[in-house]
Amino acid sequence: MVEEISVDPKFRQGGTALKLISKIFSVAIKKYNVVKIEGTTYEDENGAPFKIYKKLGFKKVEDLFLIEGDASKFKSWIN
Repeated sequence: MVEEISVDPKFRQGGTALKLISKIFSVAIKKYNVVKIEGTTYEDENGAPFKIYKKLGFKKVEDLFLIEGDASKFKSWIN
């Protein structure tokens, strides 16, 4: 599982991220028989990095939303 992908700013806008992601997906499909790829990203639908994922055929899933919470508030639940 790939947790995060990042491209050094001096190499951005040259297709590096698209090539990197394409290679990762290709290996996942060929080597591990992956049939579905899911992930999270940030930025609006017209900005990077979502724009890169759109080029690869991804679409925004409307019924999902991001949640976050302060872990210190959950300490009382941990034994």
